[in-house]
Amino acid sequence: MIIKMSETKSETLNRLYKENGLTKEDIFTTSYKGNKVTIITRTGIEKIQAKRGIKVSYNLIHVNGKSAVIQAYGEILVRDDMKPHGNKLLKMETFGEANADNLKGMADRYPVAMAEKRALSRVVLKLTGLYKEGIHGEDELTLDYDFDREKLDNMLFNSTLQGKAFNKMRDSIEMIDDQLSFSIVKQELEKWQLPDDPIDQGNSASAKDIQKKLDTHV
Repeated sequence: MIIKMSETKSETLNRLYKENGLTKEDIFTTSYKGNKVTIITRTGIEKIQAKRGIKVSYNLIHVNGKSAVIQAYGEILVRDDMKPHGNKLLKMETFGEANADNLKGMADRYPVAMAEKRALSRVVLKLTGLYKEGIHGEDELTLDYDFDREKLDNMLFNSTLQGKAFNKMRDSIEMIDDQLSFSIVKQELEKWQLPDDPIDQGNSASAKDIQKKLDTHV
């Protein structure tokens, strides 16, 4: 693929997304430590690995209680017109670390698994050129939304959902393990929030409107 010398940041990212088979469902932006960052989901990382044929092996460096460090070795064939067969083997090694300081919620129960996911994310993104463009994997950053279940619980109890619909949504909250599922559940809950009190908040919803919404989801 021919790369323009004057390629903009946006053009570079679009090219890399296309080369690695990513779609808008695989990418999102969020705020992290006061800055906006672009994140690739866990499934997006695995999609890149499969599409580009990236081979990864691991070495457990350290594990002790709720902390672990894993080393990842990755290999990918990349285009190189200077080589006889037009390809060269690019190698990379990096680490993934997990401990009580960079894990939240239930994730601290699985430090080895989290360290492995972070190591995979980093080696895949480095081999494909996404890391140097400031792109991170979902498992790399300690993002609050992954474990902000209390907010979703409050939304559930303040919703119009009842009976089986209520129980189904509660189960969905318990199974959340990534940004995509968090966003889907949050968006669904937002549809069924009780309106503000018409008297206290000036909301024009009538009692009939509220009852109709309740009846729809019993």
